[in-house]
Amino acid sequence: MNTSAAATVLAVPDTGLPVRSPEALGFDPSRLRRAMAVIEEGCRDGAYPGAAALVCRRGGVAGWLVTGAAELEPNPRPMAANTLFDLASVTKVVAGTSAALFLLDAGQACLDDPIARFLPGFSTADKQGITLRHVLTHSSGLPPWIPCYCTSRTLEHAVTAIALAELDAPPGSQLRYSDAGMIVVQAIAVALAGEPLAAMLQRRLFDPLGMGDTGYNPEGDRRARAAATEHGNVHETAMVARAGLDFDGWRSEILVGEVHDGNAFYALEGVSTHAGLFSTLGDLARFAQLWLGRGKWKSQRVFSEAAVAEATRLQTRGLQQSFGLGWRLATPAHTPTAPLQESRLTQAVFPPEPEAGPGPHWMGDLRSDRAFGHVGFTGTSLLLDPTYDLSMILLTNRVHPSAARTGVDRIRARWHNAVLGAIAD
Repeated sequence: MNTSAAATVLAVPDTGLPVRSPEALGFDPSRLRRAMAVIEEGCRDGAYPGAAALVCRRGGVAGWLVTGAAELEPNPRPMAANTLFDLASVTKVVAGTSAALFLLDAGQACLDDPIARFLPGFSTADKQGITLRHVLTHSSGLPPWIPCYCTSRTLEHAVTAIALAELDAPPGSQLRYSDAGMIVVQAIAVALAGEPLAAMLQRRLFDPLGMGDTGYNPEGDRRARAAATEHGNVHETAMVARAGLDFDGWRSEILVGEVHDGNAFYALEGVSTHAGLFSTLGDLARFAQLWLGRGKWKSQRVFSEAAVAEATRLQTRGLQQSFGLGWRLATPAHTPTAPLQESRLTQAVFPPEPEAGPGPHWMGDLRSDRAFGHVGFTGTSLLLDPTYDLSMILLTNRVHPSAARTGVDRIRARWHNAVLGAIAD
């Protein structure tokens, strides 16, 4: 096999699912090949150094592609079928949503429980109305991002920093995607489950599904297989500077096998519900099939069918974006025209940008209104469409060696369109 950085690898990812011909799964094979070529095009055009992509339908693997480089510098190496990727915010649905559903299914929490019931620091007048539903649907009013690591080195201290933060808006009044809110989910899960997050997920999710490469803080062979990300934390360094804050512990090397996200790495020892998970193409195929199976992996019931239905139901009607519990939804949310409210921190860190021209939605145009998925800052994504019994997974290292690299969103949208356009039955 050609092992150059530009090689396309044909080894089959370990998905736990049968590999079947595209025709048997209802695809036009030539159109599906054309769809996979879109991923190679993105690699050639510099949208990312390397990528791994997988298409599954009706419980079988229809097509996959692994191409480009897992690392460009300082140790160039090709992408492989078992390369680990820093999932970034895809962690929110694999870890955060999963942890919340375990609590719901066990009767340990309700979505409209105030989070102050579990975390007393949120009992202040402005935050006592925030519920578990709010933090899972990004409608809590908490800022999008808080550099907890400027003052915190533990989950408890990070949650205290979040509880003290100025809200962007009253709870439930607007949708503003928030890492801070999803960190709160971890604190609630740990408090109610009585065990560390990583242990709970390993026992209740990763082991039952055979997700042997998924977890936090990879070591040994798993760490060596990780795709490289940014050269230090240049992107977050600029964010902290705009916030007018100080932090002197920045990493300066190419990150390999260390979570890219600053809060996860510096404040939370690599373990969080908002970021931190590493996984592979094959393991995510198992997770996707669990959701297309309405909570069952093969013969094993992991989530109740009722919990899966609630997690993929539109929870944010009338707000700015469509969300279920953690999941981004294709279902229209009837976007309001009122401008977003912002805290002083959010205004400083995310100043207004010049009006951008129109661009494609990352889900593409051909997915059904029942589709749901998530993306990660490092260049990862997962899109599931129950209407077509279809999952599409795209993992890239688009932040390597610089987070300024762009182009993956349009490639992702075109790829989703081309895969859906290849369905022939």
